[in-house]
Amino acid sequence: MTIDAGVTPTGSRTFPDAVRRSLETNPPVYVLSPPPALLAESVLALFADPPVDTAVERPVRVVTTPGVRADCLDTFRVGQQAAELVDMGVLSFRAAETLPVSGPLVVGENGATTAVTFGDAYALFDAADRGVARVGRDRAREAYEAATPLSVPDRPRWRAVASDLRDRTDEATLSALVASLDARRSAPGARTLDVPTVALLAGAGTTASQKAIARWCAEHDVAAKSTVSTRKQRLVERGLLETVPVAGSVGAPVHRLAFADDHLSALSPAERYAVAADVLTAA
Repeated sequence: MTIDAGVTPTGSRTFPDAVRRSLETNPPVYVLSPPPALLAESVLALFADPPVDTAVERPVRVVTTPGVRADCLDTFRVGQQAAELVDMGVLSFRAAETLPVSGPLVVGENGATTAVTFGDAYALFDAADRGVARVGRDRAREAYEAATPLSVPDRPRWRAVASDLRDRTDEATLSALVASLDARRSAPGARTLDVPTVALLAGAGTTASQKAIARWCAEHDVAAKSTVSTRKQRLVERGLLETVPVAGSVGAPVHRLAFADDHLSALSPAERYAVAADVLTAA
């Protein structure tokens, strides 16, 4: 970090706690270089059912580097509520080539409370450390104002893309892609992509409700629809599925299919389809 020299932390908690506390006591809040999933958990939990006038008074201004901005945007595509928060101006996203901190930073506007993260914990600086807090606030604000605004594609457009992909993908192609998922899930650097991303590759649906997962399991011989609620664990055991609670998302918890290609999340829908087609053709 570049702003915490000589400062003694007053406590250690999770990253979501840092965002929640800053939002509750010190809005607007700047978040630099955030872990995308934790940011989504933090923000959407706090805005679960806020009155509109309360929400707009607590904006969250996010700045990421180009390397992680796709992850941030994919995370916030999950729920309709996130899109509404962006439309209301409660959430905004920007990208910058460089940031003034070496790790995630959460800072409130007036500088009274600054939370600087260290791995999975954060150090909290209160009013007694106002000078340090102001430095963090100023640097975060400057980084945000200098960054390039990012748009968040809306869900209807992504539904249309996924629908088009399903129409262009036959069952043999889907089966081959599932086999590819199985073969590559344990590759070095393996990671997970959210369901909207997988939808663009395999037409698996833009959301992963229980019904959608049941259909996916049945189509790929994982479990019968009628037993998927008790046998869904087979997907988890095979390393093909993760269940990720996302506060504020629409419907059931979000489910993610595991996949090994890290760079796919940064590609456009057309590029993702081309990559999938190339992989399957080569196979």
